[in-house]
Amino acid sequence: MLWAADGPMPVAAIRDRLETPLAHTSVATVVSRLHAKGMLHRLGKERQYEYEPAWGESQLAARKMGEVLASASDPRQVLAGFVGSLPQRDVKLLRQMLGDGGRP
Repeated sequence: MLWAADGPMPVAAIRDRLETPLAHTSVATVVSRLHAKGMLHRLGKERQYEYEPAWGESQLAARKMGEVLASASDPRQVLAGFVGSLPQRDVKLLRQMLGDGGRP
């Protein structure tokens, strides 16, 4: 949701966009914890904070993939399973990227 926003959002606006109604304090707690973990940037001053993603959506996905590989007992098998599950067009794109030194 924050990636689709036009800019940083206060907790109230985040809460209003959620599909499930939650208390303001619940949303504020989650947002504050995501900020503490470095996943969100906090802008403004106390009680008027606005939040935005610390990374782009693709950067976050890449980071998660790296964490999964780093925590696996056999990263090669995990990577092989991931690549094996890709649609052919993505395999082709991956081969092109690796052939070009990793550039998309």
